[in-house]
Amino acid sequence: MRNHVSVTLFAFFCILGLSNTSMAQSALLFDSNGMKHFHRAYYELVPQHETENAAIEFQLAEQAFSRAIQERPLWIEPYLHLGRCLFVQKKYTAAANIFQKAAMLAPERKEIQLQVASSMEMAGDYQSALKVLKALRNQEKNAKATTVLDELISKMERRAGRK
Repeated sequence: MRNHVSVTLFAFFCILGLSNTSMAQSALLFDSNGMKHFHRAYYELVPQHETENAAIEFQLAEQAFSRAIQERPLWIEPYLHLGRCLFVQKKYTAAANIFQKAAMLAPERKEIQLQVASSMEMAGDYQSALKVLKALRNQEKNAKATTVLDELISKMERRAGRK
């Protein structure tokens, strides 16, 4: 009886492991397909002013990245790809939301915070962008980086004051 339970548990964990591997592989496939659609739209169709076809390819890319996220929600790459896809389509608020999710998954990656701030700025939400930049500045230890962040904050404060 004890061996039967052990064999059953072993089989269960093997299936669970295969399921996770399968999900990871399908997430990779969705992300890869999303990148193909994004590249086709952004690098081929947009420069040729084929806006209708580009819009279709962007939509397919968004769907693929979303499926990759669904399959593997802790994997950061499809969030970054989806955020970029939304950003280049001028869907800035949606891009900021996706980049914020990515930032929660990888808080040590400061460049993602900059993408959040940039998306917020482009959406016209200067106060939120400023808040992100100031939080990033408070965490920064590198002197060159703090100088750059101080400049960005100064520019954002001017923009926020104009609104």
